[in-house]
Amino acid sequence: MSTDLTPVSAKSAHPPPPSQNGSAVLRDDVAGAASRPLLPAAGPERCCPCNKDRNEATGSRCKRSGEKKGCPCRAKGKKCINCNSCDLGICENRDFAPADEQTDDAERDEGSDPPSMHPRVIHSDEFSGQGGSESYAPAQCASCHVRAASTSKGLCYACLSSGATPPHRPPPAVPLASPASPPLSSLVQEKLFEAYGTDEFHQRSGLRNTDWQCWRSRLAPFRGCLWDPPDKAAESKRLALLLAAEARRCRVEQQPSERFLICANTVLYRAPDVTAQEDIYKTMERRMDQWEEGDIEQLVQETERNDALLATIPVDEKDANAATLRQFRRLIEKGEIHGRTVREVLESKHPAQRDPDPSCFIDQPLPPLTHVEITANHIEPAARATKRGAGPLGGESLVWRSLLLKFGPVSAELRSELAAQTTFLANEIVPWEQVQAVRSCRLIGLDKQPRVRPIGIGEVPMRMMAKAMYWVFGVDVEIACGEVECVLLVDATNAFNSTSRPAALWNACVLWPRCSRFLFNTYRGHAALYMSGQSAPL
Repeated sequence: MSTDLTPVSAKSAHPPPPSQNGSAVLRDDVAGAASRPLLPAAGPERCCPCNKDRNEATGSRCKRSGEKKGCPCRAKGKKCINCNSCDLGICENRDFAPADEQTDDAERDEGSDPPSMHPRVIHSDEFSGQGGSESYAPAQCASCHVRAASTSKGLCYACLSSGATPPHRPPPAVPLASPASPPLSSLVQEKLFEAYGTDEFHQRSGLRNTDWQCWRSRLAPFRGCLWDPPDKAAESKRLALLLAAEARRCRVEQQPSERFLICANTVLYRAPDVTAQEDIYKTMERRMDQWEEGDIEQLVQETERNDALLATIPVDEKDANAATLRQFRRLIEKGEIHGRTVREVLESKHPAQRDPDPSCFIDQPLPPLTHVEITANHIEPAARATKRGAGPLGGESLVWRSLLLKFGPVSAELRSELAAQTTFLANEIVPWEQVQAVRSCRLIGLDKQPRVRPIGIGEVPMRMMAKAMYWVFGVDVEIACGEVECVLLVDATNAFNSTSRPAALWNACVLWPRCSRFLFNTYRGHAALYMSGQSAPL
């Protein structure tokens, strides 16, 4: 995941949020041609004032040569070195060093000892060029500005191994996820490093206060009322292509997965005053144009307005109050006058993780981790079988089934990108920041009379990927478990949330190696649990 911010366009009528200072537009075409992400300034003084105020009049791409609106560097016959456009990756007056020069610079870099590679880990730079566009250019390291940033911290592995400090970001004003659990014991850290090559575990979602995470925290508590993609409409095909391009960027450029979900949410969010089919087509077309221009903040504000309007639509009073009155009467009859809120009850259902007993870890040698492959043919039946509710952002399963199945070659491309993302999660150790958005859930409390059961409804793309993994590699679990079955009459109150995840992931690496990295990537951190109407996740 890149550490950059995706900014609001200069054409936007709304000012950017406070966290967007120093950002500009990153524009993608539908086919998925990648742009260079935002990087820190290369020096205290700029070689030219181009794009200083994000105003087209100053020459935003350093390609004009006039005296008033042109680039001073181009007028002098020089190449730009560290202008604002260079940071944004859109400067057209810049020299990029050839691959052999970059290699020489990397060898001359002082203290750049080769980073230690864990034998069981396939690092992201080994797959960074697979499946991407031919024009793809990886983000530069924020420290040396020479090598590609191969990690989620915006630094290359050489700079990380030499002790370089990642760019600092202040903590968010509003908590974006639940706090992390206590530190792991040395035994658990050793076990995790032996199995997966990293001991970074129990991470919280939202450690970086990026614009994408702030936008997600604003959209997640909404109702999620999305239009179904219109059948046989060019706008639906364009949306499928746009989502395929965003999924490719999340995988190849290590962009946050919020991009993929926010795109679907903002383009398809229902507008109460738009009901005719032709008006829906035009609204979708206009929103996709805004997305390509980088007007993300404007789209988020429009979604906030539409959600507020949906709340004013009158509903049948009998239907709205029947469940509330029934629950209130039942509690009064039991004398439970001073009860806890639903959020307090659900918080108690998610206790902090405890260090497992050493006997919980299966004492067997670790098997080799082989490369696994998920294709579009595996995603198709998983998409057909995924049903029911929507996650915090992405919409119901019907929306994704339509995009993945109904539009011929366009849907096939989206299925291929979802399969590539599944393969990526199943073969690499992916930073939690890159996965946290698709792992977030919409939390509801199921009334079990008198108790409450927490139900987390995950994002539909994540459920499809997990279903495809189980269908392909579930036979390994059946072989490992054998034919022995038993029933235990024990109290298993809140067993799943109380289970030790480090021990479960170690045992999965022993008994289910082909799916173990997928499980580690999706359970290494705390999933953000959003309740309706509450911006702070559980």
